Formats: sequence, structure tokens, C-alpha cells
Amino acid sequence: MRESVKKNQRKINDFKRYKETCQNTDEAQKYLKLHKGCPFGELEYGLALIHDNKVDEAVVVFEKLIDGKNRKYALTNLSCIELVQKEYTKCIEHLTELEKIDKEYYDLGNFKYIKCLCMNQLGIKPDISVDDMDYMESIIFNYDRKQVINHIDYHKMDVYVKKNRLVDFDEKKSDQRFFNDSIDIEKLYDEVMDVLKLDEVSSIMEYAVSTKIFFRYDNIGRNTNGKQNYLAVMVLTGTNRIISMYPMPSPERDYLVDKKPVYDFHEILKKARDQKAL
Repeated sequence: MRESVKKNQRKINDFKRYKETCQNTDEAQKYLKLHKGCPFGELEYGLALIHDNKVDEAVVVFEKLIDGKNRKYALTNLSCIELVQKEYTKCIEHLTELEKIDKEYYDLGNFKYIKCLCMNQLGIKPDISVDDMDYMESIIFNYDRKQVINHIDYHKMDVYVKKNRLVDFDEKKSDQRFFNDSIDIEKLYDEVMDVLKLDEVSSIMEYAVSTKIFFRYDNIGRNTNGKQNYLAVMVLTGTNRIISMYPMPSPERDYLVDKKPVYDFHEILKKARDQKAL
């Protein structure tokens, strides 16, 4: 009995190390050869295929898992792939099934937003009133420029302090990242919208309801750790609709994992304006 426990613990430890290091299919295949009985090995192999941009192969893997112990995870990944591939009807079907088999997991993962986005793309009206919608639902079904700008404003210190009703707020003791006071959020929003229309801006989409796009923008923000020289822009996946924007110190982790480009904001804004003037 003790040996069995030790064996399982070794398997768990091996899997943890694999999770920390694996970003490609070669590593995933090595792991599968060593641990053929691992319940999450095939699932991680499918995720590794996505990282290697072998999405069609990943679909085959997840479809094999759809009737097994990893059913909900297979449904999750298939629906996210279908969103990116604009197979909205299939995506809705898989998310509806996911909600039936594990409502708590469905809610915690906010998969309803992916479903809402698919519904909106298909012209399907929601079964809730506008007054009952949260921010994301409202943005998906009733996109409003002013509402988004007000949401982004939260990343300015004075707005943050006012909304949270903070007294004697000390920025030096906060780990919040704020836009510099010189940044006009409404103007920035309009500039980003112009930039997103450029064909050269990456259309690499994340397998989630939102996709991040990164720009180098010196001194756009600040916090106790120093200057924030990058701008992260979140858009609804498959669209150019901005959800939010915020300053950040570096997109290094996201860049390494997802191979996302980082644009020089002022350089690409000039291209957008030149193109607009034609």
C-alpha cells in the first residue's frame, strides 16, 4: 500500500514538473511515453499542440477525450477552438453541454461570455434584459464606446480613489498600475481604434473570450515599481472591439508563451494616420 502511494506521488510530482516546463509537443510526447496511464497526459498533449499552432491535431485529441473522465476539459478546449475558427453554432452546443455537466466549473470559468459572444455573432438575442447584464454581457450585446472609456478610466488614480471611496490614499503603498495624469483616455481609445484597423496589427487570437495586444508606449503609466512602458489592449476575440486597456511594465511572459508581437505605438499610429489620410 505504501509503495502504491509513493508511486502515485512520483507520478504527481512528474506531472507537476511537466506542467512547469512543457510548451511544445515533443515534451508532451516524451511525458506520454513515460506515463501512458496519466489521466491528464492526453489533455496536456492537446494543449501543447495548440501552443505549437497544430490546432487541427489538437481537435482530434480533444474529440477522443470527450466521452472520458476529462469530458468537461475536452468540451472547454473544443469550444475555445471553435470560437477562434468562427464555428459559433458548434461552440454554443459544446458550452451548453458543459454547463449541464458542471455548472460550477462553467460559472467559475466565465464560459458564459464565450457563449454570449457566439450568440451575438449569430444574431441570437440574449434572454436577459439590458438592466440585468454585467459589464461583459453589456459590451458583447450592446457595445458602447462611452461605457468602455469609463471602464478604462478606472486605471487613472483619481478615478480609482473616487470609485473606491478611499481616504488618504497613498500611491506609494499601493501595487496598482495607473495611467500617467497626462494620458487622455478618450483620445487614447480613439487612437487605438485607428491602429486596430491596420492589416499589419496581429490577428493572433487567444482561445478565450478576449485577446490581448501589446504596444510599447514609454511612460504611459506608473506604480511603486517605476515606469510602465507598455500598453495592453484587450479586445473581444475575433473583433476589434476594445474591452479594456491598462499600462504594464513588460509583456515578456505573454510574449514568450503566445509568441505575440509587441508594436511601437507611436510608430504604428503614424502609419494608421497616414493610411486614414489617403
